[in-house]
Amino acid sequence: MLGKISADKKISPALLKTIANFVVFRSCSVGELVSRFRDAELVELQAGEVLYEQGNQPRGIFLIESGSLKVVRSLADAQHIVIKLVNKRSLSGLEALLGKGDYQDTAYANDRVTAYLLNGPAFLDILFTNKQCYDGVMELMNKDLVAARSRIISLSQKRAKQRLAESIIWVADFFGTDDNKRVRYLLRPKELATMSGTTLANLYKLLSFFESLGFIRYKYNTLQLLEPKKLLHFANVDLSNRLK
Repeated sequence: MLGKISADKKISPALLKTIANFVVFRSCSVGELVSRFRDAELVELQAGEVLYEQGNQPRGIFLIESGSLKVVRSLADAQHIVIKLVNKRSLSGLEALLGKGDYQDTAYANDRVTAYLLNGPAFLDILFTNKQCYDGVMELMNKDLVAARSRIISLSQKRAKQRLAESIIWVADFFGTDDNKRVRYLLRPKELATMSGTTLANLYKLLSFFESLGFIRYKYNTLQLLEPKKLLHFANVDLSNRLK
């Protein structure tokens, strides 16, 4: 549930610091930020909770202070795929707000998330009156759109085993790995299946296949990359027709 920062509408120091430090707002004065975002709303989510849902109308833009999100798109065949991972110090929901339409995706918290919902009209006002802010937001949105579309195209053109290999590399790059090449995030099988656009039954077969090749180890939701270079090569070149 969304909660107001403060009843008297005074912008909190924490919110002001978060906004002022965000790259697209660095050209804005403190006065601009205070006057426009004094009624920003604080959002706190636990893992698995929804920040925004496909089909709903946006009320503003989300500035992610901490935690991370996965953005899931529902396809025509009732399939769900993760098209984007969103890290802290990012804006989320840009496309829907600027397109004046409904959310095309659903954003879920990967872990504990703290975000601020910035008022839509106030955000658009500062966007269209500050050229540096406008240029920064457009660059950010274009990068997001290109990355999301590239992932959708890639997933649609590759076989399941290649999609899984690509998704494993993608997740490892986003969350990072420890000294033993273990991904710094516990990946449940359902999450991994959604990320790679396959069924749970097929996912288990593919994980066993990659383990038999010595590429990965997956146990208790912990994913370890034993041969990341070989896995990356596999994602881009079909090495086997044994599994579909």
